[in-house]
Amino acid sequence: MKKATMVSMIALLMVVAVGCGRAGPVEAFNEFVHEIQFGPTSVSEVRDMVSKDTNDYYSSDYDFENWFLTRAERYVGDGATITAEDVIEEADVARLKYKSEGMGGQTFTAKLLREDGKWKVEELLSTDEVLEGAEGPY
Repeated sequence: MKKATMVSMIALLMVVAVGCGRAGPVEAFNEFVHEIQFGPTSVSEVRDMVSKDTNDYYSSDYDFENWFLTRAERYVGDGATITAEDVIEEADVARLKYKSEGMGGQTFTAKLLREDGKWKVEELLSTDEVLEGAEGPY
C-alpha cells in the first residue's frame, strides 16, 4: 500500500473515531429531554446530564427533584416534541431555542456548557425569563 494512501486511511479513521465520541449540544439536549419525558431511571442519571454549577446549586437530591426536575418537566412538557430552532455555539457555551409542542408551541431557551468534553444542561428559561435577563442556574 502506498504511503499516501495509508496516511489518508489513518486520518479518516481518526476523524471517524473522534466524531463518533462527541455529541453536540443538540444531541445532548435531546438525550436530556428524553430522560425527562419518559421518567429518569434515577436522579443521579439526570444529574450526570446537568452542569456542575447546577448540581452545586441544587445540592440535595430533594432540592434537585422538587425544583430543577419539576421545572424541567414543566418546560419540556410531558411527551412534548422538541425541535431545536436555533443553536448558537461559542467555545464551551451553547444556547438553543426550542418549542415545546406539549405546551402550545411555547418557545424556551436551553443553555448548555461543555464540561470535560461533554455537553451538559446549565439552565432552562422561558421566553419571558430570557427577556427579563434571568441568569441561571435554575
